[in-house]
Amino acid sequence: MSLELDRGSVLALALVLVVAFSILARASFVHATSTYFEEVLETMMSTQMVDGLSIVHIFAPQSATTLHFTSNLDPVARSFSYSLLPGQLYQGQSISLSTNGSFDSILGIYGHATSGQIGPQTWSAGGTIRWVGDPTRQVHTTVMIDGNIFHVTGSLEFEPSSGAGRSTGMFTFTGSPSGPRGADPFGPYPGTDAFLLGQWEYTVQVPPNPLVPDGVVLFSRGNVPFPNGGPGNFEVHIALVPEPSTPLPLGSSLAGLGGFAWRWQRRKQSHPAESRRSLKGQPGA
Repeated sequence: MSLELDRGSVLALALVLVVAFSILARASFVHATSTYFEEVLETMMSTQMVDGLSIVHIFAPQSATTLHFTSNLDPVARSFSYSLLPGQLYQGQSISLSTNGSFDSILGIYGHATSGQIGPQTWSAGGTIRWVGDPTRQVHTTVMIDGNIFHVTGSLEFEPSSGAGRSTGMFTFTGSPSGPRGADPFGPYPGTDAFLLGQWEYTVQVPPNPLVPDGVVLFSRGNVPFPNGGPGNFEVHIALVPEPSTPLPLGSSLAGLGGFAWRWQRRKQSHPAESRRSLKGQPGA
């Protein structure tokens, strides 16, 4: 009888520990720096991909294009912004774009708004990103241009990996019913990102489809001061899907970020107290 009670107690304790570790995993992600650094950064990265997907689907991709941005991230206010540097071209025309996002504590979601222009065409976009569960972010953005309405949706899950942040998920682009190709959804497109101490790289693969006949690889890489946020910068690269013999330089960049993560992991193992203070951004934390 006592053996059965012991087994029951062990099972109950195991269940409590599983729930507790799940809560702590979420809390450690959101509050890793006693602010919301990772959450705000991941949210900003998602809106970058939404803006990039909108450009290549609505205005068609341009081979071997790099767009340069400045950014600002405030993990305490849970807000972010970024803008294209002036004087850049897309499809041979001037391009401008700016995005602002912030957390709505009443609704419990991030809202973001984008305004942009390519040549004479202007567009606007607005949407939400909601963090739920383990954690997963749910993305929904509506883009409006010349009376046409487009949608970009996504579901992306954060996955810790080798001491560095990482998330994977899918994006879907839906055309406008009044557009030339109807309202068929295109996707889902796989997205993957890796980030560590304010450095990141985010990749989305778009296979050939009626809106993007040649397919495209879209990725951003950049940095923002860790852990307190502030001014940063990033680049969004748009490239047609290459032939097998001409791979994109993305792999080498990810390898560099992976090496950085490996060195950071080794440093944590050698100097655990120092690493905890650096990650949390608090002396003696």
